[in-house]
Amino acid sequence: MRRPHRSLWPLATHDEIPGVVGGYTRSMGLKEWAEKNKAGSPEQLAQKAERIEKRAGLKADHAANKAESAERRENLKAEWTEHKAGSQERVAKKDERAEKLVNLKADMAANKARADAAGMFEGVVLKFDSVKYKGQGGPVSGATAHVETASDVRRRVTATRALAIGVFALAAKKKAGHIYLTVEHPDYFFTVEVPVKKETKAREFAAKINNAGRQKS
Repeated sequence: MRRPHRSLWPLATHDEIPGVVGGYTRSMGLKEWAEKNKAGSPEQLAQKAERIEKRAGLKADHAANKAESAERRENLKAEWTEHKAGSQERVAKKDERAEKLVNLKADMAANKARADAAGMFEGVVLKFDSVKYKGQGGPVSGATAHVETASDVRRRVTATRALAIGVFALAAKKKAGHIYLTVEHPDYFFTVEVPVKKETKAREFAAKINNAGRQKS
């Protein structure tokens, strides 16, 4: 800073010389004035303090924004993890429902097959796993059925079985208008007298028994 001209000194007595920054007076030496204003004028100090305060505020805001951004990233990461886990859970549930549906369809198909295979005709009860008539019968697996006349039954079956079921007696009766549904199995054998007018139904029922016997064998 330029030193005031001496011509200005008589105009100020123990007062601050106009135009001189830092309160330089006549009673003050230049060295003393320089030492006093080493850190700067009060206005400069205030501005400096203000700038320091602003920088501190900016740093605090930056740190807060950084922390907030980190928190948002963690929240997004947690939400994504939760969403991913939820997606995997939904896929697992979907697969489980699909498997249940497949099993349900299989059960329905099996039940339908059993219902189609089951039936009753002239006292003969056919189920998906057995065929019985008046306490006779047993497992349907391996069973065969025939619709024939008494003479046909007599010719086809063995003498031992013929005696057991009374086929000779049936042949002796020679009832007009009757046929016989016979069911054979290694463990049982029975025959049922059927009116000839029901021959078609008898043959359909015999086919059911034969189908069931083949499927279960």
